[in-house]
Amino acid sequence: YDAIENVFKNVATSSGLAWGWTRPIFRLAGVIAAFDLQTYRPVDHVAKLSVPFIAIQGSHDELVHPSSAQRLAGAGDAQRCTYAYYDGPHDDPSHRELHQLIHAFVDAQCGPCATGTPPPSK
Repeated sequence: YDAIENVFKNVATSSGLAWGWTRPIFRLAGVIAAFDLQTYRPVDHVAKLSVPFIAIQGSHDELVHPSSAQRLAGAGDAQRCTYAYYDGPHDDPSHRELHQLIHAFVDAQCGPCATGTPPPSK
């Protein structure tokens, strides 16, 4: 994500809410949470990570730009940061392919079956 405000704008407008009305609410949330929605950019923080990181995004993401996962991972150390896409929307925690990607990533970082359970079957 380049700017978190863009994500919130996409969430609001895809939900049928007018950005002009919802923007002040999101800005207030930023004040309460002590960060500025206009300048907070998650992509700027990936390089500071010292742990393995995978950015997973649905290939039919309706909220953020299709290249967000690739840009996030590309901002970090290539040895620890990667990205993947699954055939789904922005967020679908029950999607089987998403679980398979997570299992494969953890296994690659920590060894086979490091997740403690086998990945879901197809």
